[in-house]
Amino acid sequence: MSEGFCSIQQRFVKNHKLKKIKKESHNHEKDPNGISADALEDAPKDARIAKYWGQRYRLFRKFDDGIQMDYEGWFSVTPEKIAEHIANRLCPRGRRKSMLTMDGFCGVGGNTIQLAVRSPIVLAVDIDVNRIAMAKNNAKVYGVDRKVEFVVANMEHFVPRVAPDAIFMSPPWGGPEYKNKGTFKLDDMCVKFREIFRVYQALSPNLAFIVPRNTNLEQLCELGRVEVEQNLLNKKIKTITAYYGNLICK
Repeated sequence: MSEGFCSIQQRFVKNHKLKKIKKESHNHEKDPNGISADALEDAPKDARIAKYWGQRYRLFRKFDDGIQMDYEGWFSVTPEKIAEHIANRLCPRGRRKSMLTMDGFCGVGGNTIQLAVRSPIVLAVDIDVNRIAMAKNNAKVYGVDRKVEFVVANMEHFVPRVAPDAIFMSPPWGGPEYKNKGTFKLDDMCVKFREIFRVYQALSPNLAFIVPRNTNLEQLCELGRVEVEQNLLNKKIKTITAYYGNLICK
């Protein structure tokens, strides 16, 4: 075993903190498997979306009020209960009135909405103009659109004029195929995430990002002192959130 690998292991043990959080889903009627009772009846004809249709109220509680999503949104948006929990971590109660938060790779706005519920100003960034339009619509559904500044930009090049107090990122994983990997590596992402992380860490040490449940935890530790949290929904691990800086639980 190389000396470098031993060093990583030591840092992993010293700085890695694993915490399981269980977040309950909404009260929408479900069958024993947690799928909406009307899922089969209302499922869209697009087979790619049909597999996610029964989980639509987990993704957005107000789905029926005019929520918009593209195909990628169906498998990439953070379930609402998990997004609520992450937003609570980024926006502690005592600081909510003055915080500027940022949602990088905002997609259709799941995390943006929950940050805006708790923070007076949210900067939401995505490279896709159509997803930004959907995120704007969805924020309006939740009544928080006036608290969000939406920006169409590439996160590899975008630098905000004002440093955020806390930054959340949901970088693209490369689609559902991540499940077929034994271990997901940061370099498997569709962007140069390590470089992006370093740039934004220099702006604010208070960073959090969400990754697949099969992510290599040692690589999260290589980025700095970290708290790794498993996000559970209906007793199933959905994702992992990595917290850095003052976002780490004391």
